Amino acid sequence: VRTTHRKKDGTEAPVEVRAVRVYIDGEDLAVSYSVDLTQSEQTRAALVNTQAELERQISHLPDLVFRVRTSPAPEFSYVSPSSSALLGYTPQELAGPGGVRRIIHPGDFDELLSLDTRLGGSGRRMRFIHRLGHVVWMELRTTPLPATGGQSALSEGDARDVTEPREREQRVAHVR
Repeated sequence: VRTTHRKKDGTEAPVEVRAVRVYIDGEDLAVSYSVDLTQSEQTRAALVNTQAELERQISHLPDLVFRVRTSPAPEFSYVSPSSSALLGYTPQELAGPGGVRRIIHPGDFDELLSLDTRLGGSGRRMRFIHRLGHVVWMELRTTPLPATGGQSALSEGDARDVTEPREREQRVAHVR
């Protein structure tokens, strides 16, 4: 049971009261003890605040921030809110089964699947498909995450829209 206890100094502390049923010399007894949760509650609150701050910071980034599992089937486990502006899909529409196939150009799909076997880095360009059907060229920076305890291969990273600079490069190349 979680409750609060008043300390000698008058302050209250969150506690968890635990009880165990025991039999001693044929008597049915209950032994109870309290565990002070002050430090764990403070740690939990700090963690929640840190997570909220990171989410707030990521929500303001113009780039797409993501975490992708590449096997057994490719799947986003996290997609930042910028997906709506960049690709026309909400993070909820892209996270989970089917989201990866929805936005990665079929010609670049194998490139995405190889993310877990490559060293992280920047400069890889891939075609993403906007909800409206047009191609959005994205430059990816990824970092493979170590697989532990039977987890599948994961990569996390960010992707920046480089469609305009790429189109300028193409126009310049055609002029030459």
